Amino acid sequence: MLGDLLGARPDEPLRQAAAELGGNPRLLVDLVTGLRAEDGIETADGIARLRGTVPPERLRTTLVHKVRSLTPPTRKLVQVGAGLGRAFLLADAAKLLREAPGNLLLCADEALAAGLLVESGERLSFPGRLVWQGVADSVAPSVFAPLRAEAEALLGESTAENRESDDEAGQESSARWSRLTSAERHIAKLVGSGLTNRQVARDAMISTHTVNYHLRSIYRKLGIRSRVDLTRLIHQNPR
Repeated sequence: MLGDLLGARPDEPLRQAAAELGGNPRLLVDLVTGLRAEDGIETADGIARLRGTVPPERLRTTLVHKVRSLTPPTRKLVQVGAGLGRAFLLADAAKLLREAPGNLLLCADEALAAGLLVESGERLSFPGRLVWQGVADSVAPSVFAPLRAEAEALLGESTAENRESDDEAGQESSARWSRLTSAERHIAKLVGSGLTNRQVARDAMISTHTVNYHLRSIYRKLGIRSRVDLTRLIHQNPR
């Protein structure tokens, strides 16, 4: 999709920026449209190169509006979640909100349906760094800074345990990623950056049939089912 929007093959920085949106098509459109409006994309010889600042103002505005369109309890949940980091336990957010975790279930469902959070094992996480940044930007800096400080002070040991979980999740992601061959890793990154199968075939100089064959193998080895899952895994293991 990214290549279709650009009308050219994206360079690596553009692919990485796209991957930080968790595969959300609407946000991908705003990324490209916003960069173009700010003269942040340069195209030459069939390659689109990033030369602007990410995120562009249009994407930032969309993300902030998306947060502010949530119901107030859900908005508080995702903003407090952003204060806890890019992945957090619902129980930790509940402590900061002075709520019982069970009272936040509907809020979590709303945030998941909106695409602002995804499930990551026992944790809730933001689907990409740019999504997390957009949620953080929806909070005034004078409020967000003490919010993060309160998270550290209030959670203490729980916050440290959450960081250990982050490390374990990263190690698990790396272990799964290492199962792929070098050719499969290359194709996975191309697909995860938003390229269509036809564009991947052209970039890798193989047939679309071979791309489909590799994708089936990639999904099986990584234990995933979709391009969105693939993008998320690449985000967790961006090497």
